[in-house]
Amino acid sequence: MQFHTLVDQIRDLSLPEKEEVRSLLDRLVAEERRAEIALHHQESLEELRRGELEFANDPRRLRDLMES
Repeated sequence: MQFHTLVDQIRDLSLPEKEEVRSLLDRLVAEERRAEIALHHQESLEELRRGELEFANDPRRLRDLMES
């Protein structure tokens, strides 16, 4: 299905149906973001296990770490 066709079909929905589509999309986006955060967390744990992470509490050092 083409995106513009989908948009046209959504425009033809009633207001309650549009609200349901919006609610569904909000939930789907939240689930994808949670999955992405979980993946990044796992990647960070692997970097920590390999000794590739460096921690610092000095703002200048943190800035240097972020820029490198």
